[in-house]
Amino acid sequence: MRYLSSILFTFLLFISVNASALNATFSYNIFYSPEIGHYVETCLLIDASTLRYEKMEDENYLGQVNITIMFKKGDDVVNFSKVRVNSPAQEEIEKTGSFMDFQRFLLPKGVYDMEIIIADAAEPDKESTHEERIDVGFEENEIGISSIELLHSYEPAPEGTSSKLEKNGYILTPKVINYYGHTDDFIPFYFEIYNSDKVLAKDSALLVYYYIRSFETKHTMNNLARFKKSELKNISTFLTRFDVRDLPSGNYEMCVEVRNKENQIVAQKEVFFYRNNPNVSFDTDDLSAIQIENTFTSKYTSIDSLREYVRMLLPIATKLEKEFFLSQLPTADVDLLQRILYNFWLERNELNPEYEWTVYKEAVEVVNRSFSVVRTKGYETDRGRVYLQYGAPSIIVDRAYDTGGTEGAYNTNGVDYQDGGTVPYQIWHYDNLGTQKNRRFVFANKHIAAQTYELIHSDAIGEIYNSQWQAELSRSTYNSRLNTGEYDKFGGKSGEYYHVPY
Repeated sequence: MRYLSSILFTFLLFISVNASALNATFSYNIFYSPEIGHYVETCLLIDASTLRYEKMEDENYLGQVNITIMFKKGDDVVNFSKVRVNSPAQEEIEKTGSFMDFQRFLLPKGVYDMEIIIADAAEPDKESTHEERIDVGFEENEIGISSIELLHSYEPAPEGTSSKLEKNGYILTPKVINYYGHTDDFIPFYFEIYNSDKVLAKDSALLVYYYIRSFETKHTMNNLARFKKSELKNISTFLTRFDVRDLPSGNYEMCVEVRNKENQIVAQKEVFFYRNNPNVSFDTDDLSAIQIENTFTSKYTSIDSLREYVRMLLPIATKLEKEFFLSQLPTADVDLLQRILYNFWLERNELNPEYEWTVYKEAVEVVNRSFSVVRTKGYETDRGRVYLQYGAPSIIVDRAYDTGGTEGAYNTNGVDYQDGGTVPYQIWHYDNLGTQKNRRFVFANKHIAAQTYELIHSDAIGEIYNSQWQAELSRSTYNSRLNTGEYDKFGGKSGEYYHVPY
C-alpha cells in the first residue's frame, strides 16, 4: 500500500505522508453506461484522527476536509469538483474512525491527468497533491472489462430510496484499502463486461473466468477460481465473492478473463491486494512428497552452498515462502534444503524448473557484481531485489550529485530552505512491468560514501510509494515538510528526470 501525504490510490496505488499531516486513502474505478457514457467513481476515506476539530455554533465539534479533484487534458480541465466534507459531529473530541467522500465524474473516452488536492479546512494552506494519469474508456469493437471493484460490503438497495453507491439494485460500498486481515473471511467484488453481444459469435455464450493468483508467481490459488457462463449482452454485471479463510499471507491479484468458445482469452483485467493471515502456515507435506532424486538440486551436497542458494531466493519469494525459508535456514539439513530449492522452481515452471534456476542464478551473479557493498551482497540490496524481481530497467538515470537551482537561502510556498543540492540518486524507468506501463523506481544514496542505495519511492503496484521522495533526496535544511508531488521544488532536476529521462 502507498500513502500520499494523505492520499492513497487504488487501481490500486497508495500514498503516505508525514505523521503531522492529514491522512486519507483514495481509490478510483472506471465504468461505462449506455445512458451516460464513461464515468470515474472516486472514493476518499479520511482518517478522523489526523484532523483538527473545531467547535461549531451548535456546541458540537467538527472536522472538515477540502477536496479538489480535477481531470485534465494538457492545460484544459475537462471535469472537476471542489467540495468540503464534514466529519460526523461529536459532542467531545474523540478523533476515532474514518469517514468517506464518494463522487462520480462523467468523462469522454480518453487519457487524463487526474489531480487530487486535499487539506484540513482548519489548515487550508497545508495542501497535499497527487497526480495520476488514467485511461478512461472502452473500444466499441472490443470486449471491455470495467475496473474490478473490491467491496467492503454489499446489500440489496431498499425500494423507494436512492444512493450514490447503488448499482443494479445493490448498495456497493467500496473497500478503499486493498488490505485483508486475518478477520476478513471473504473478498466480495464487482465488475462489468461490455460489448460481448457485438464481438462474440451469436451462437456462443459469454464465458467468464475469475480467480485469485499469486502476485509473484502468477499461479492460481487452489479452490479460488470460478467459471461462469452467461448470455451475450451489451453490459453484463457480476457481483460475487471468494472465501479466503485458507488464503495465506502474501501479495495477490484478483483476475477476470473473458474467453471465447475456443477457450481463448479475449480480454482480461486484474487488481492487486494484500492478505495477512497468520492462521495459515507453509505446507511442509508438499515438500515431503517431492522426489528429488536425479534432479538438478540433488547434485548440490554442500550445506553452506544450499543455504546460500535458498537465501538467494528471498528477493522473489512470496511472503509465506520467505517466512518459511528464514525459519528453516539455521537448522535445515541437506535433504530439506534440496527440497526447498527444487520445489521453489517447480512451482514456477513445472516443465523445466532447472532452466528457471539457471537463468535466475545468472541474474544473481549480475547483481552481485553490480550492487554488492561492504558486507552486503548484491541480491540483498534494494537495487538487487528490484533487478531480480522485475529484470533490467529500460533506462537508468544516474546522478552522482545535483546542485541546487538557487544560491543560498530561498523560500517556497512560505517555507524557508537552505540550498544544498541532492544526495546521489538513481531513477530506474521500466517501459513495461507486466501489465503496468511506464513505472519508476527512485533509489537514494543517503550515506554517500557507503554506496548503499535505498529504494525511497516507486509508482509500481505493491512497492513503496512516497510523495516526499524529492524531499528525501534534498540535502537542503528546511523548517517544515512540504508535499512536493513529482515536480522540482528543491532546486534540482529529479522531477524532470523522473518524467523525462532522456
